[in-house]
Amino acid sequence: MLNKSLSRRPCRVLHPSGPAILWLAAGILFVAQGLATAALADEAVFAPRHVARLQSVLSAEISPDGKSVAYTLAVPRQPLGGENGPSWVELHVVGAEGQSRPFITGQVNVSGVRWTPDGRSIAFLVRRGADTVTSLYTIPVDGGEARRLLAFDADLQSASFSADGQRLALLAAEPHSKEHKEFRDKGFNQEIYEEDWRPTKVWIAAASGADKPRKLDLPGSASAVAWSPSGRQLAVVLAPTSLVDDSYMFKRVSIVDADTGQVVERIRNPGKLGRVAWSPDGKHLAMISGATVIVTRRSSCTTPTPRIARTTLRAIARDGGKSSITTFPARYRTTRTTSCSTWPKIHSSSRTWPRRSPQNSAA
Repeated sequence: MLNKSLSRRPCRVLHPSGPAILWLAAGILFVAQGLATAALADEAVFAPRHVARLQSVLSAEISPDGKSVAYTLAVPRQPLGGENGPSWVELHVVGAEGQSRPFITGQVNVSGVRWTPDGRSIAFLVRRGADTVTSLYTIPVDGGEARRLLAFDADLQSASFSADGQRLALLAAEPHSKEHKEFRDKGFNQEIYEEDWRPTKVWIAAASGADKPRKLDLPGSASAVAWSPSGRQLAVVLAPTSLVDDSYMFKRVSIVDADTGQVVERIRNPGKLGRVAWSPDGKHLAMISGATVIVTRRSSCTTPTPRIARTTLRAIARDGGKSSITTFPARYRTTRTTSCSTWPKIHSSSRTWPRRSPQNSAA
């Protein structure tokens, strides 16, 4: 009876008037706007979770014509959204108008970005696809796919073009021997601290990638190389070993003949070494070098003065095979004050290269 009475009751349909519809739409719009404003406000306020999404520029290279800049961008991985690991490093190019274009993006690690001397392509180091080692790639600026220019038997650490674009100076460790690779494949892949190191060598190769790279027989381990504007010489930064202590304290610059591999001159900078660059005419070499000095304690001092460092810029003028050194010292500064009434006595400290040789390293 109840169901029957309900079924006979007529259904009443609501027909809201015009003002009611307007009020309903206004209410929906107000709620939606409030939610959107809350979301924007939530994103506008910097919160701890935003730290994991910060992107940063790692390096930048200006094109030869000065109209574009190629830069690497560190893009963090999504927290809790994938495998743990460091940020991905992408390649982007920005023009003078400020518009940036992505070139190599995604799950990549681009490094060693250089413009080709003609400015038509960008060279970079990366391991892509089926690559087993880090190789040298180039990508056209005006559009096109990246192609592998040169592959080596070991990871390439650096690649720089000569001024005419015909040759490359490469930094890479000597490849492991076949016997060493077989042992590693069998599980003998342990790493012994400061014993399994391999020196980084300088290699010369044709920019076309057709010839096999030629190793320069230089002592120690290289960390940087720069072509002279003429393309006949190289400025090579060498240390006794590739270990951390030597890489910080015992880097020295050598001028090397690019054809014969002979050391033309050794520059004995007194301390830590910074950037090294040729002058545009190739007659000078500038470097930032630190000279370690010790300020001794005098009897009138009430507190000891710590060891400090002095940074200098050295210009080496080449004239007939000889060099003259001009030093431009930076402002003297200390990290701790003293009560000495007179200026303390300064002594320069130096140290010769340690006699160390690689152990347990493959040929």
